[in-house]
Amino acid sequence: MKHTSVLTSNPIQFITSWFYEPQYSYNEPFGSGKSYWNIIKDLSLIKIEAIFNVFSFRNYYINVLFFSFVTFFGNIAFVKAYSLLFRDAKKSLVVFAAFLIPSALFWTSGLHKDGLLFMLMSLIVYQLALWMNALKTTGKMILNIALCILFIFLLRSYVGLSLIPAIVICTLNYRFSNQAMKINVAVLVVCAAGFFLSSYISPALDLPEWLIKRRIEFNSLSATTLLPYHQLENSIQSYLYNLPQAIDHGFLRPYLWDRLGIFYIPFALEIIALLALIIYYLFNHLPLNKSQRAIFCFGLFIFLANWLFLGYMVHIVGAVIRYKSIFLPFFVAPVLLSVKFRPLIKN
Repeated sequence: MKHTSVLTSNPIQFITSWFYEPQYSYNEPFGSGKSYWNIIKDLSLIKIEAIFNVFSFRNYYINVLFFSFVTFFGNIAFVKAYSLLFRDAKKSLVVFAAFLIPSALFWTSGLHKDGLLFMLMSLIVYQLALWMNALKTTGKMILNIALCILFIFLLRSYVGLSLIPAIVICTLNYRFSNQAMKINVAVLVVCAAGFFLSSYISPALDLPEWLIKRRIEFNSLSATTLLPYHQLENSIQSYLYNLPQAIDHGFLRPYLWDRLGIFYIPFALEIIALLALIIYYLFNHLPLNKSQRAIFCFGLFIFLANWLFLGYMVHIVGAVIRYKSIFLPFFVAPVLLSVKFRPLIKN
């Protein structure tokens, strides 16, 4: 309500306070507490809601409608992108991936940052799809994608970081399709090395230490679904030791037998369905052209990188489900669209 009052009484201050306040620290891009880069993600959502309040007379439910209307363009971009890349596939499968995955549907349909993030990521995929179909020049694509990544970084920094190598993988796989395996391995090695060597660039960019701090902040929250976890230290050995647990927490939870409550059952079934889809895909998939393979690698990278990252960082089941939900459609869509469906009953 405070920001709405400022907007109506002093619009200039409303705008400037979005970017500068004396009490903020600006020299730690991965800082916590009073760091501007930590505050901006929540501040942006508050400012957006303040703008909606002017038109909705501060009615929360009308604000949700406004917000959902804006983020719905992400779903449209998602459907158009994958329909453009997989022209011969059933459009109903694209619609399912865009709208009907339970966790993504739940967390992107309310007044949450997740909806904005999904929209911006979908716009990036749409730009890549246009570029690979020669419908957009390289310069325009780079500019549009750079703007999307900037906004994503402000909302959730690790997502913005993960998108850069994902886009590199996508574009290089498209340009040099006969060198796909070498490209993918090289990018993965560079990413792993960059993660652990980031502190040598600047102490403020120490990504392993930042992850540990964020992990401590999450684990200090009171939650009934907190999972048991090992201690994590800023060393390669400690990260390797915690890898099995990170995979378990990031990719496999919640289990159907965890008895966390009826609310978690759809998400446990979602994990089971995802594992079944992956196993089926491994033995029954169609050949991909170079643009399809490129976007498949994009989705696979952001899916694996962010789910593993969250497995290390978050040990509250509800939070894990929420934060990883926005990446699932980008992996499920190309898998569904390249699966060879066999008839249940043969003639």
